[in-house]
Amino acid sequence: MSDKYENFEKLEKNEVGNYTIEYIDRGSHITIIAPHGGKIEFNTTEIAKLIAGDSFNYYSFIGQKSKNNYAHLHITSSNFDEPKALELVGKSEIVVAIHGCNDDQEIKQGDTKIETNFGKHIFIGGKDEALKYELEKALSKDGLSIGREKFRGKEEDNICNRGSTNSGVQFELTKSFRNDAKCCGKFIEIVGGFLLTNAS
Repeated sequence: MSDKYENFEKLEKNEVGNYTIEYIDRGSHITIIAPHGGKIEFNTTEIAKLIAGDSFNYYSFIGQKSKNNYAHLHITSSNFDEPKALELVGKSEIVVAIHGCNDDQEIKQGDTKIETNFGKHIFIGGKDEALKYELEKALSKDGLSIGREKFRGKEEDNICNRGSTNSGVQFELTKSFRNDAKCCGKFIEIVGGFLLTNAS
């Protein structure tokens, strides 16, 4: 489904009062973002905020409509140009974006498209290959299902790749994963702990 608005300027003119923006600049070189937070991709705001904790910069665009949040307020990551997000991300060396997706995904294998239910799963993407490798290893070691089957996040304009190094990491968490408090707790602990220990 294509977005209703192709950029933030157009969304802002038509959706007054239907969203809020939370951001905290802690002067860190690490920023955790949820560009489709609130009711757009549920629980991504909360997860991003908990990973950021008191150590990292935090940003979330939070949908608050009574219905149609995804249809009306979702701006795809390569078009996401909300000014506060760009400012915070632009001065960060490490950017980690938290997204949500459905369990059922269409995966291309050769010339064939296969509908697959991934259940409680994490898709990892972005252009920071070294950080992706380390985070994927840490999460899989703890028993979480993670892979690179979809949502590659390699576009230069993807919000996760717009930091000072032009590379970042994005996570797409399935609906079942975001509904599972244990999975979310593990994810937050591992990602936040890794960044605090190895990237700060």
